[in-house]
Amino acid sequence: MKRTLIALLCTALLPIGAAWSSPSLAIADLPAVSVTAYGLERQQVTTETTILNVDPIKNTITITGPDQHAETVEVRADARKLDRLKPGDRVDTHYLRAVALQVMPANSAKPGVEYSGGTEATNEGNGSFIQTHYTENVTATLSAMDMANGTVTLTGDDGYSRIVDVGNLHKREDVSKLKVGDLVSVTYVEELAISLDPKQAR
Repeated sequence: MKRTLIALLCTALLPIGAAWSSPSLAIADLPAVSVTAYGLERQQVTTETTILNVDPIKNTITITGPDQHAETVEVRADARKLDRLKPGDRVDTHYLRAVALQVMPANSAKPGVEYSGGTEATNEGNGSFIQTHYTENVTATLSAMDMANGTVTLTGDDGYSRIVDVGNLHKREDVSKLKVGDLVSVTYVEELAISLDPKQAR
């Protein structure tokens, strides 16, 4: 599934997270080291999307979200057959995104940006879904803190800086553990699941 599909539901949520060089679902596992972790944000929404077209030859469906943006999605062969779907059907769509910041021990991770993602089909007793997930992990040096405005600045080895919205982090009692020069890792995750069972057929 194309990464752009996740944009279908972004208008249903408030902006969160960071100003990434590339936009970036459950929090991804980070290296097994002792860290101080801060959950920055977690949002999820369930809504309806509408089937615009079904192509059983190419094994794709075209759907539209609340913003009326259309996107064609490839349905894996191991998902339920598409003969149950037709244009005009409404299906449930579940969306989740979350952001976490972790303070890493010195030399425990290599600075940089890592991306991962994929699509899989799930056939369960309560229905059939296609699921996509995307994770962006930025490991960099904490170069500035502006708790009055709820932001921190991360600077990579390449000198490029990213400003991260840390929201209510200043309310944490252990925020004093954060200091300029720390090696930190910020993980931004998104997940999207689309039901292949039309609502009127349930």
